[in-house]
Amino acid sequence: MDGSDSTTRMIRISERSTDLQKVTLVNDISGRISRGELPAEEAYKQLQAIEAANMAYPIWVQIVAAADEEKQHQFSEDTFPHLKKD
Repeated sequence: MDGSDSTTRMIRISERSTDLQKVTLVNDISGRISRGELPAEEAYKQLQAIEAANMAYPIWVQIVAAADEEKQHQFSEDTFPHLKKD
């Protein structure tokens, strides 16, 4: 890439979520492209695979994690009253 020709593509995203595992994988691909370690065709295949992958935790894990987070939050407020939000 010599910088003389560049293309920007914008698309509307109707379904939103933040999957940090996917963000990490895409960032890795981007870095490898920038360093010349990954050809565009292979990058595109890998991006398609990431997009198609269901990397979400099972619902029961999400519920347990959310419950544990609430428990930890309550512990913090009980143990450290100065952290309590008013």
